[in-house]
Amino acid sequence: MKSPALTLFILALFAQILVAQARLESSIEIPQSAPRIFAKCVACHGADGQTIAPGTRGETRIAGLREEKIIADLKGYRARFTDNGGAKSIMYIQAQNLSDKEILDLARYISSLPKYSPPTTSPTPQNTQK
Repeated sequence: MKSPALTLFILALFAQILVAQARLESSIEIPQSAPRIFAKCVACHGADGQTIAPGTRGETRIAGLREEKIIADLKGYRARFTDNGGAKSIMYIQAQNLSDKEILDLARYISSLPKYSPPTTSPTPQNTQK
């Protein structure tokens, strides 16, 4: 049987790990150039990254995606082999002149945007006749 002291120790250690992780994540700096670079993305992805771009497969919104995925996708578009939907030629053009640093800056910025959360709908009262 586990002792209560051991259980409390494990819970306290776990809490410290979560706090440290949150501090690390919040300390990631977004480069000042990122919004300027992201301005080219707004027409299709929206100012907040919440718009589903034309031709995209699925319901993918870029806001809040993992930084590693964004980097891989942008480098793939720059190399002209990534294909996430019908608008790949637009992405090829947009990514062709991005440097590795700009891709990293853009990925940090996009991954820091809040992820999409669908609006909650509450039932509306039906029109009732008396």
